[in-house]
Order: sequence, then C-alpha cells, then structure tokens
Amino acid sequence: MKLSNTIASRLLNKGKNDNLPYFLLDHLKVGVVICETNYAIVWCNQTCQSMLGHDLQEIVSIDLLQVLKPKLLEQVAKQLQVVSVNAKPLSFRAIELENGETVDLYIAPLQIISTVYLLCELTSVSRINHIVHEESAFVHNQYLRQLVHCLAHEIKNPLGGLLGATQLLSDEISREHHELTEIMIRETKRLQKLINRMLAPVRMLQEPANIHQPIREVQHLLRLQYQEIKINFIEDFDPSLPLCAIDQDSLFQVIINITQNAIEAMPQNREAKITFTTKVEFQFTIEREQHDLVNHLQISDNGDGISNDIYEKLFYPMISARSVSASGTGMGLHIAQSIMTQNGGLIKCQTGKQGTTFHLFIPIAS
Repeated sequence: MKLSNTIASRLLNKGKNDNLPYFLLDHLKVGVVICETNYAIVWCNQTCQSMLGHDLQEIVSIDLLQVLKPKLLEQVAKQLQVVSVNAKPLSFRAIELENGETVDLYIAPLQIISTVYLLCELTSVSRINHIVHEESAFVHNQYLRQLVHCLAHEIKNPLGGLLGATQLLSDEISREHHELTEIMIRETKRLQKLINRMLAPVRMLQEPANIHQPIREVQHLLRLQYQEIKINFIEDFDPSLPLCAIDQDSLFQVIINITQNAIEAMPQNREAKITFTTKVEFQFTIEREQHDLVNHLQISDNGDGISNDIYEKLFYPMISARSVSASGTGMGLHIAQSIMTQNGGLIKCQTGKQGTTFHLFIPIAS
C-alpha cells in the first residue's frame, strides 16, 4: 500500500499544525497503527487507543508486539519479517491482545517518500460478536417487556377490586380480626405499587447530563441508608467527559439500582468496595447505530460474582442475585435496562469470582 507523498508526510509531520489526516483516521471504526519496520509504534488513531486501553503518548513508547499475548509473539514476529522483506501484506485472524480483546490484524508495507513503515489495521472481533449478541438480546427483551406489560395490566384491575373489598370487609368484622385485614390491605397495596412500577413509562427527556453528578448523589444517599455497613466508594473519573444524552433523574435511577444490588449481595462481614470508572469510547455501535463518541461508566464490586443460572436471565423482571433473606422485588436491573434502552444506551454485565462489573454506554449530548 502506498499513500501519496503529500498525505503521508502530513500524517507523520508532527511539527505542523495540520489535523486533517488525523481527523479522517480518527473517524474510522477500525484501529489504525503506523509503526516502523522494527515494530516501534509511530502513531495510532483513537479507535486503536480505545482498543488497547492507552492514550497515544503511552502507546508510542511501546512496540507492536507488546500489545499481543505472549504466546503469540514468536508466531507473529516470524511472519512480520515476511512483510518487511518481501513487501507483501499479511493478515491474522482472531489475534488475542494482551488486554483480552480479540482482533483481526492486517499488516501491509507503507512507503512514505523514501521510508518504509508498516500500516496495521485492527478490527475488533469481540465487538462484532457483542453486537450480534446484543441485537438478539434486545429483540428478546422487547418481547419480554410486552409480555410483562400485558400481565401487569391483567393483574392491576383485580387488585383494585380486592383492595376495595378488603377495606369494606374491615368495616364489617370485629376489631380482633382487623389485624388480618390490615395485612391483606398492606400486601395488596405493595403489589399495586410493584405493578405501577412495571407499567410506568420511562422518562426520555434526553437533556444533557453530567454523568459524575448522579454518581456522587448515589454515594451520599447509600451512605445514609447503609450506615451499619462499611462501604468504600472509589472514583476513577475522566474530568473531560462530555455531557450525556439522558435525563439526569433516569441516570440516577440506573446507577442506584445497580449499586444498591451490589451492596445487598455482598457477603456478610466483608467491606463493600464499589468502584466507579468513567471514560470515553470511540466509534462505538449501539443497536446498529455507530456513535463517534459514547460515555462509558463502569460500576465494579468486590463480591463473589453472579451464578451462571442467574446471569443468563439477569435483566428479566422478578429475578434477583441477592440472597434469599435480602429485601427487594427483582425489578431493579430490569428497570435499569429499560431506561438505558429507551434513552439509546446500552448496559452490559461481566462477572467472575473476583466481583461483578456493569458497563453503561451512553451517547453524548449533541
């Protein structure tokens, strides 16, 4: 592959204030890396920085082979010599990076004036697989929400009749039996409240919101609510994060539902450690829509993880990963997913023996 001398020199000329080549390459959904024939990285675009989890200054201090799994180094290094010596492009399928990301790697010689570089394209296989899975889950959850909505409507009317009849009965029976009718009235009202939450529409004002403000509000509220539990909230914030295209109150509801679940699922006598991490992702796809930028919030805990039987249906209504003795209706994560979906965002979960992390991807405000 050979770029024109003008464009190529503009790309690698750090001395001039010329952002056009960078602007174009930063808007590609594939990672682009330019390195020397000794594999030292000269430049990479923002998509690649997001894939590798490092900024440009960190990446240019390493070589291409350092981002690969150690077991792949010898295999890739041998084949890279073919590219340098014979000036022929080379492709690697499903190469695993050091950070666990899986990519298809294409490498070709790139002649810029009289110097030969290596042009590398990284296409995320992991992300493509995630998109396919997310689309399937989205269709399934849409069907499930419609089913739940219909069932809630069918239950709501009989509950109203049952509550009214119980209140009339309470006026007719002797006082020693009032305790029984009070239990019936209280439990019927609790079910009505649950049904109303299932039927309530999600607010979608999509006014610009600062993602850090509701995080700190959640921390303050939960410290007051769980004063008997030792909770360590950790913040790893990107202060330059742009505003989110989501209603502030809705975002607060999502964050508190996830965080409260993490605290209540924590084993007894263990200090709860909840970490909030914010950063930007480039060229991210949500439900087939490509976003130049999205805000990424990670909420991680130090619990024992979620069992496989619960994990597969984690966002279903009436499903809870909490202990049997814990309070709750199992609606928190279902409501969180509904809010994120209807605001054009995405929620994902990763779990293991070292804890659980929820990932919230929220489009930025236009």
